Amino acid sequence: MSTRLVVVDDTDSAINYVGPWFQDNSGSQDHVGNYGPAYLSTLHGTTSSATLSYAFNGTQIRVRGTNHPLNDSGVLDPQWECFVDNVSIGATVPFSSPENNWLFCENDQLSDGPHVLTVNATVAKKQTFWFDQIQYTPSAGVLLEDKAVFVDNLDSALKFSHGWAALGGLANLTLVPNATVTFEFVGVSMAWYGSIPIESPKTATTGQYSIDGSDPITFLLRGLPADATTTVYHQKFFETAQLPAGSHTVVVTYLGGAHFTPLTLGYLVVQNGTSSSSPTSSGGQQPTSGAGSGSGSSAKSNSSNNKEAITGGVVGGLIFLLLAALLTFLYLRWRRQRKRAEKEKEIDSYPQPFEYTPSAATPSSRMYTPPASSSVLGYSASGSREQRQQPARKGRHWNRHGSIPRAPVGALSGFLPMNSKARREAEATAAAAAVHVPSGQARQGELAPSPQDAVSPALEESPTTRVIRHEDSGLRLPQPEPQVVEIPPLYTPG
Repeated sequence: MSTRLVVVDDTDSAINYVGPWFQDNSGSQDHVGNYGPAYLSTLHGTTSSATLSYAFNGTQIRVRGTNHPLNDSGVLDPQWECFVDNVSIGATVPFSSPENNWLFCENDQLSDGPHVLTVNATVAKKQTFWFDQIQYTPSAGVLLEDKAVFVDNLDSALKFSHGWAALGGLANLTLVPNATVTFEFVGVSMAWYGSIPIESPKTATTGQYSIDGSDPITFLLRGLPADATTTVYHQKFFETAQLPAGSHTVVVTYLGGAHFTPLTLGYLVVQNGTSSSSPTSSGGQQPTSGAGSGSGSSAKSNSSNNKEAITGGVVGGLIFLLLAALLTFLYLRWRRQRKRAEKEKEIDSYPQPFEYTPSAATPSSRMYTPPASSSVLGYSASGSREQRQQPARKGRHWNRHGSIPRAPVGALSGFLPMNSKARREAEATAAAAAVHVPSGQARQGELAPSPQDAVSPALEESPTTRVIRHEDSGLRLPQPEPQVVEIPPLYTPG
């Protein structure tokens, strides 16, 4: 986004000249160098040391003039220095050849507000110092009705058709027939400035411009001379006639082609124009395609703004509803996942049922004798009550490989509490453990019995015994207090 500048010609009465200044309105320096003629072909000069000053409100300042120094043994004459509010902003280095539109000094870091520019010219050998123009970025409250406004090629109000290209960042160029530029502005006149590239064809051609839809006016695009060796800049291609004060639209059309000199746009100068890149005057008028009244333009602007506001509100509301729906969906999904995880955790906390696979017992001639350290359902062989111990789990079948005492039903029945679920489970388990297996053989995949696991021959089951295997559900119901049954110790022949 570019910034529009106010252009102050050397003839402006607001410039305060101190010293032996003189005015040149003849255009005597217009053909100097390749930077084009002086702005409006007017200059102020001095052949002695002198000063000029200018008060302005803005944030940026530039000073331009004609560079035409005399080199006297390495000392250039004249010389200059610029100040803003009595603080030096320096000076550019003079060029050895004469040039118009030369930048003498600039500062684009000024605080927004009132300032005073001062230019001191020092002349030692009577070589004329030429001053041409001042450019500055105005503050927002500056009135522009009597100002000239500089609009560069990057301004957003310029609407380029197809066929335009950038020219070194300083201008736009086209060689496409009927390529156009549309520009809306507020003012009483407009001038178009461009350059003529040395690389382009030198054959002259034409273009046209139309103001507010009126009949087009043709202007000449002169090509460079056949012997030209450099690009020329700051060429004014056309300037409109005086227009009624107000909003206007200009459409510029290129009528040449690929074998003709191109149409370029470096900048526009609008008289009594606007400062912002938006084509709006300080009086608040909106540009239109015709020269309609300000009230009609304002009504169109308000209608457009209302439509944009309504559209923006509807779009914003839809976006809000979509976001709300998305957040609600994510929250519900998170809550479902959380409940599912809690249920799984609750299920995992229940005791897991064990699977008991009894080992085949080899017939033995002796009855089951509990070892001194073993216990059955929480009771030791000596009759004292023990605390039931749970082994550390190592998965679902943690007790499959443990050493579990096995005994005949008759041997166990005396130890079980009467009329209880535990008694029935123990009897079923003991019955399954008493399956007959031929001597010296063990069922494949099962552990070999230890001597302590032997079963009395008197309690052997017939071959028709049906094995029933019960699995613990894992749930434990409250049990009545078991009865303590004491039995005498077993004696063996000694």
